[in-house]
Amino acid sequence: ISDIFNQEVKSVVELGGQDAKVLIFENESVFSSMNDKCAGGTGATIERIIRKLGLSLEEVKNIDFFKRKIYPVASKCGVFAESDINSLQKLGVPKEDLIASLFNAIVLQNLNILTRGRILKPKVLLLGGPHFLFKALRQAWIHNLYKVWKEKGFVTSLEDCYELVLCPENAYLYPALGSALYAFENNFEVTNFSIEKLKAFKKEYFEKLKKDVSQEGLISQKELETYRKIYPNLKENEIREKIYLDFKDKYSPKGKVKENLPENIEVFIGIDGGSTSSKLIAIDIKGDVVGRAYKISQGNPLEDIKYLFKDLKENLTSKGAKNIKVLGVATTGYAKEMLKEAICADLFLVETVAHTKSALFFFDNIDVICDIGGQDIKIIFLKNKKVYDFKLNTQCSAGNGFYLQSTCERFGYKIEDYEKVAFQAKKAPKFNVGCAVFLEQDIVNFQRMGWEPPEILAGLAK
Repeated sequence: ISDIFNQEVKSVVELGGQDAKVLIFENESVFSSMNDKCAGGTGATIERIIRKLGLSLEEVKNIDFFKRKIYPVASKCGVFAESDINSLQKLGVPKEDLIASLFNAIVLQNLNILTRGRILKPKVLLLGGPHFLFKALRQAWIHNLYKVWKEKGFVTSLEDCYELVLCPENAYLYPALGSALYAFENNFEVTNFSIEKLKAFKKEYFEKLKKDVSQEGLISQKELETYRKIYPNLKENEIREKIYLDFKDKYSPKGKVKENLPENIEVFIGIDGGSTSSKLIAIDIKGDVVGRAYKISQGNPLEDIKYLFKDLKENLTSKGAKNIKVLGVATTGYAKEMLKEAICADLFLVETVAHTKSALFFFDNIDVICDIGGQDIKIIFLKNKKVYDFKLNTQCSAGNGFYLQSTCERFGYKIEDYEKVAFQAKKAPKFNVGCAVFLEQDIVNFQRMGWEPPEILAGLAK
């Protein structure tokens, strides 16, 4: 395509929904590179962050990269990028600056990784939907290529790059155009084609695919047989409901919250300003939990905490407390330092310390603590009630809480109902283990095969 439509093009960069590709024409050969293990710097990441920030497509289209302040954002993983965006948003960074910073990170990711040490020589052709849609993304390429090209002597001014970085009006159609041209040049002929044959092939093909990726749901046949013997008079749906309720009872938090409180009460308050939600808990001088509050983050931790304190106060007063004296406050989580300063808390704790302290308070013999947070996953190893090792996902953040939440909400369910919905599935599809954006691709494929949302959620949980 680039040879036919743009004779002077030396490099091509295409950003798709779930992949990124680079082509560099070198004399008689072509260097090609594609992301094969992570889809961090692609359209799917851009879409997720735009949705998270609550921006419309038109608002993002109108952002001018050169008029925004650029902040450092991780680009090697789409979910880590979300984590950085979330942290910056909590610091009050404007949404337009966040999008421009994301675009800059995506460009740097592709320049540093996909080029494999080579230089994108002018002219550069930008293809794919994201390049076509977002002016600021195209400007980010101009901004970063100018730095490289000036050093190599290709250009002398930023204005020169506007003539050397091209994005055609039909940039998102070039792969389809290439397919059509290939068929035309090779004189391919289609015989005996019909929509009915195509539909029949599609049905047969998807049924085979669905069978190949099918597995048991969250309830195994072995477990069903065991319950049938114990409850012979129950129907299968009643047995499944019983298994679910037993599971929920076994694994639900056992800590009780005091219901009847004295008029005068002294409390200690702990605050977790997490990446996607904020939590607050109050304990009395005996260490008993007297109140708690939870809120999905709206991007401003200070507003979240105001809401939680109000909610906690209403909760405590409804149970009889009239005079509440706060003896101490500690913070943890992503926003721990900001919250400590804002509300004059006594101290802030790193999450590993906070996890270990609470786990050892409620349980005697703990070997491992696993925390699946909103945007990271932590494993803490203990020996003799002391931490001796700690693991944090540093390369990929697939399978975290925010991903589960956003997938659940996309299907029209609340995150609180995830387990109940997933337990309804008798079968579940097998996901490929890996990048969160590639998991998105699996979900799209599973839907095409006819898998229902409860089945997909069950497969995702497994």
